[in-house]
Amino acid sequence: MLAAALAVVLGLAAWLALRGRQPLDGDPAVDASIAATVERTTTRPAAPLRPRAPANDPSAENDLAADGLPYMPAGVNAARPDGAVHPHPITTRHRRIARENALLGSLSDAMDGKDGARLRALLDTYRAEFPEDDHRLQRGYQVIGDCLEHPGPESSAAAQYHFDHELASTLRRFVKRHCLESSASK
Repeated sequence: MLAAALAVVLGLAAWLALRGRQPLDGDPAVDASIAATVERTTTRPAAPLRPRAPANDPSAENDLAADGLPYMPAGVNAARPDGAVHPHPITTRHRRIARENALLGSLSDAMDGKDGARLRALLDTYRAEFPEDDHRLQRGYQVIGDCLEHPGPESSAAAQYHFDHELASTLRRFVKRHCLESSASK
């Protein structure tokens, strides 16, 4: 009830404040100022368009989808292909990210299945394809693989070191689960 009364009072105050304003129509100086402001804020110089790569160019990132339609090219200044397109470009970078995500999913599946041999084989593939290790995951998976395949004091010590020093690692909890907690229960 109080909120409704407050809304009515605020509405009345706004109506009274705006009621006394005179329209700006007819004043050439004001009209020109408004027109200049609108033009300045709504128009920009046209960005130069990049020409489309020829269809036989292997570096072209406008690959065709399975249905034969091209993807919208990446980049602000990219020229749009004629006709219908898929809105999301699939670039080499997108394919690389998808491949890395697929490998990481397989590594996680092997870890959850406690399959140390498969984890190591997948880790070798991951190291070969993503040597930069941007997410710093290779060492964590190595530690977990050691714990799964060779449980004992050495792998537990390496796991404890990883757990104590890699505080931002997304694999830290899995090192704890698969190495530290499982070795403590034996």
